[in-house]
Parts: sequence; structure tokens; C-alpha cells
Amino acid sequence: RFPCRCTETMEGDEVASDRKRKSVEEGAARPSKMMRGGGRGGRGGGRGGGRGGGRGGKGQREQREPGWDVTNPLIKKEFTAHMKQLDAKHDRRERLVKLSRDVTIASKRVIFLLLRCPPNNVESSAVRRAEVLDEGNEKMAEVHLLLGEIACELEKDDYWKFTRAFTAGMQEFIEAASLLEYLQHGRMLTYEKLQSDLDTLPRPSPPPEFTEHVAPAEEAAADEGKEAAAAVSDDAAAAPMEADQPSATIRMPVTLIDYVLGISDLTGELMRYAINCVGGGDRKTPFDVLEFVRDMENGFNLLLGCGPREAHKKFRVMSQSRNKIEQACYRLQVRGGEFPDSAARLMDNLDDDGPGDDDRM
Repeated sequence: RFPCRCTETMEGDEVASDRKRKSVEEGAARPSKMMRGGGRGGRGGGRGGGRGGGRGGKGQREQREPGWDVTNPLIKKEFTAHMKQLDAKHDRRERLVKLSRDVTIASKRVIFLLLRCPPNNVESSAVRRAEVLDEGNEKMAEVHLLLGEIACELEKDDYWKFTRAFTAGMQEFIEAASLLEYLQHGRMLTYEKLQSDLDTLPRPSPPPEFTEHVAPAEEAAADEGKEAAAAVSDDAAAAPMEADQPSATIRMPVTLIDYVLGISDLTGELMRYAINCVGGGDRKTPFDVLEFVRDMENGFNLLLGCGPREAHKKFRVMSQSRNKIEQACYRLQVRGGEFPDSAARLMDNLDDDGPGDDDRM
């Protein structure tokens, strides 16, 4: 007779169950780790002894090293000091960004004013030109006050830490200052001249102190503190002492990167000034401006590949501005005789041949 498959399966299950029962009995006869931990831990047994005992079983695995005590006054004091330091840093950065925007707006107003300056070789407009330049100097003095506030914010802190917060306003100011220098003297504003003008900025007056409402108990404690401080100050006044008072002026340093990027924007304003001169009937100033811009471009070409990151885009715009001035001078030289009394009609025909540089890009 052949054995049945079901019979073999049942016999195999019985053997497996017998082995499992024997292993369970042997395990019950031996004291487990939890029971040993429970005996060392005190009166608890098994899993409960492991939790109840300080050194047994699972309780030993769950026990961790003691962490930082957040209620410790020393730790709380240290982190509070770090919090105040970071808040002061972020507040100073926001104030510098706001002042930089104010400098940018004020500098743009100076540029818009100077672009309305009449040509220099027209005798009838000499008085108006002097008035515009004087008003431009007055507005530049207002910009100097804003720069003085920026210098006060950076006086007792790291200058390079916050330089990106106000670099845009500084570049716009340099552009306006260089345009004013060119219209007054017909030359480039040098770095030494710019820095010397910013070495003696007027120091702004400090803001009034903020008085905060305090409780009566705190006010009484403050009065006692003031009396004690007054007594100490009287004793200190008896000894000769020199008070450290800030000077009436403050220095605002200028980086070479801001100077280079600032004067590179000058070519765009000179292009607008040259076009305005052509529209006003001045046929000499556009050629002088073109020669000046060409000299600037030749100098800036030496910085290609080694200047700051933003320089490549500004140099490309400089080339476009020079090209527009050349087109205006070409029209004025070649076709100027066709419109002797109406330079405006000549400028209206500048874009007849095709789109400009901005349209092709």
C-alpha cells in the first residue's frame, strides 16, 4: 500500500508542534532577561519589573541621557541674547534697504532735473543752465543727508556684512554725481574726488527717545534706580573726565565695484542728453559727448573678463548707447544741411531705416 499525502502532512505538523512545545517549556524553565532585570530593579516581575526596575529589561533600553534643561536660567539668558542680536541685525538690514531706496529715488530726481539742462553753447539759455545746475547741487545735498544716515548705521558694525543692502542706491547716486560733474566741468568724476566728497558728510541728528508706559511698581523701581545712578554720576563728576562726543561729520566709504558699476550707467544718461541737445539746435555738444563715451568704452573694454558679475550686462548697454549717439551724429553731419532750421524733424527720422538695438534684442 502506498502512503497517503494527507497522512504525511498531518504527521509533519505533529512533529513541528511537539518541537515548538518543547522549546516553550525549556524557555519557561530558564530565567529570562526581563525577569533578571525585574529582580535587579526591585519588586516588579517580568515586563512590569523591567519598567519598574531602574536597570532591568526594557526599562534599561528606554532610559536616555538627560537633555538640556530649557528652564535653566543660564541657557535661557544665552539664547535670549542671541535672539536679540539676530533681531538687531535684521532690523539694521531692513533700515539700510529702505534708505537705499530713498537714495535711489532722490538720485533719479537729480538725473531727471539735469537732463533738462539746456546746451552750454546757447547764450540765451546760460541763465537757465546755471539755475538747473544750482538746483541739482541742492538736491545732491539732500542725497548726502541720506548717505549720512547709512554711514551712521554702519559706523559700529561690519561694513561688508551689509554692503548688498545698499549697493543699488550707491550706484544710482554715483551715476547722478558723475552726470553733474560732466555737465559742470565736462570731465569724469574720479574715485578720489567722489570719496573726498563723502568723507565729510553731515551727521544726522539722533531720533528722539521713545518713552514707554510702565506700571506703577516698575515706575517706583525705576525712580530708585535713577536716584542711585544720579548719586554715582555725582561722584564721577567730581573727578575730571572728558566726555566723548561724536563729530559733526561722518565718512561713507565707497567700494571700487560700486564706483565702476555706477559710472558705467552714465553712458545711458549722456545718450539722452545728446539727443536732447540735437533737438534743441545744438550741433556741437553731441559730438563732444560721443568722443567722451568712446573714451569711456575703450577704458571699460580693459575690464572685460575680470570685472564684477554685473559688469557684462552694463558694458553691453554702454555699447548700445554709444551706437545710438553715433547714429544721431551721423544724421546730424550728413543730413543736417537738409533741415537747417528744424532739428526736431531730423530727429524724427532717426529710426526710419529700421528697428533700433532695443527692438532687435
